[in-house]
Order: sequence, then structure tokens, then C-alpha cells
Amino acid sequence: MGIVNRRLGRYAEAEHHRGAVAIHREVDDLPGEGRALGNLGFVEMGLGAYDAAREHHTRSLEIHRERGDRADEAVSLTNLGAVLERLGRYPEALDHHERALAIYHDIGYRIGEADALHGIGIGVGIGIVRRRAGRPDQATDPLRDAIATARESAKPT
Repeated sequence: MGIVNRRLGRYAEAEHHRGAVAIHREVDDLPGEGRALGNLGFVEMGLGAYDAAREHHTRSLEIHRERGDRADEAVSLTNLGAVLERLGRYPEALDHHERALAIYHDIGYRIGEADALHGIGIGVGIGIVRRRAGRPDQATDPLRDAIATARESAKPT
């Protein structure tokens, strides 16, 4: 229910994620806790609670790193980059997106690469952060690369 409400923009009703975090902790499900913390961070971003969102995405990142889950680590880096961008912390946001991009590239996840470059899923990525940081001349290439990567990965094999 929490994910459905979040995707519909009903952030106040998406508090189910807080309960999910508690349940995953109770049953010692670290991967589930990491994902639930990430979902809770999204809800908090939607509510404008950026400091809380940053805390939850940071903990989610720590969990995925501890487990060696590179794909979820990249997702957490991208999410944390989005929060930092909204806080106006552009150099840190850019660093997180670039680290996510490197991981996505290493694991061969092309859609993830496009997301890190443009922010397809969350609206913030390397190109967008550079543009918002007043460096539009450095934003064009990542945005073009994101489009090319997304098109390439959408082709049937």
C-alpha cells in the first residue's frame, strides 16, 4: 500500500513504509529493511522532510554496502543524490550520482546508467544537477548520453 500511495502522490497515506521498516528489523531481514528505508526516504522527500529523507537513504546505503549488494547500493546513491540536490548541496549530489553511474556501468545495468545521467526515475541526475548548479554547459552531454542509453536499452535483443 505504501508504494501505491507514494506513486499516486499521496505521501501522507504512504506512512506504511515506517511500519515496514519496523517489521523488517523485527524479523532480521536486512535487505528488506534497506529497501523499506529507501521507500520511506521517498515519502519524506515528497513531504519536504529532506533531512529525514537523507538520514533514511544514508542508512539504506549503509545496509546495501554492508551486504555487498551493488545494484541496491547504486539505487541508494541515486536517491541520496536526489535529496542532496533538493537541499542545494550540488557538489555532493553530483558525487553520489557519479558513483551510482560507475556502479551501474560496472554491473551492466544500462537503465540505471540512464537514470544516473538524467534522473529518469526521480527527476534528478548528473545532467540536471549540473544545470541547476549553474553549469548548463556541462549538462548537455550527460542528458544526451541518458537519451541514447535509454533508447539502446529499450531495443529488443
